[in-house]
Amino acid sequence: MRCQLGERDAHIENLNEQVAALTSQCHGLQRDVTQLQQNESDTDKGTELENVELKTQLDALREERDSLSSSVFILEEQVNQLNGDLKSKLDKIEELEEVADGLRNGIIFKR
Repeated sequence: MRCQLGERDAHIENLNEQVAALTSQCHGLQRDVTQLQQNESDTDKGTELENVELKTQLDALREERDSLSSSVFILEEQVNQLNGDLKSKLDKIEELEEVADGLRNGIIFKR
């Protein structure tokens, strides 16, 4: 009977050692899971911060685009005005050239 008790005690001790090893493994796995969750949380925070920064940059670019569009519109209006002024001056030059031609022809005919 003592032999059986000794075997049983050895078996229980072996099982206790296995339980301790499995418990240690579980704690290690729990630390790994916790670390992975922390990494995921940090990544999410980093991604969220990056998204906020990108949105801020995008908003700034949109404002710059709108400002440039407004500047382009103003410049187009100025170009149109200058083209109108230039056409008016070219028309005036043509009129003066016709007058000059008429005067030259008149002077030639008077001789």
